[in-house]
Amino acid sequence: MNIAEGYKRRRYKKDYVKFLVMAHGSEAEMETALELCVRFKYVDEEQGRKLIAEYDEIGRMLSSLIEKIDGA
Repeated sequence: MNIAEGYKRRRYKKDYVKFLVMAHGSEAEMETALELCVRFKYVDEEQGRKLIAEYDEIGRMLSSLIEKIDGA
């Protein structure tokens, strides 16, 4: 949702980046929640590790996009 809201404000670079950073934070929270689910055996370890890897990739993509837009 943060990405969509930020995209609508893409004319305003600071706002767009702010929403992308929030999305990146949400990604990190989800990755942590998945780690806990694996640790407490709420999900199968193999499936949990796959999901964690996918979220990790999403985090890298968000970081790359933020750097590209922000010019940092």
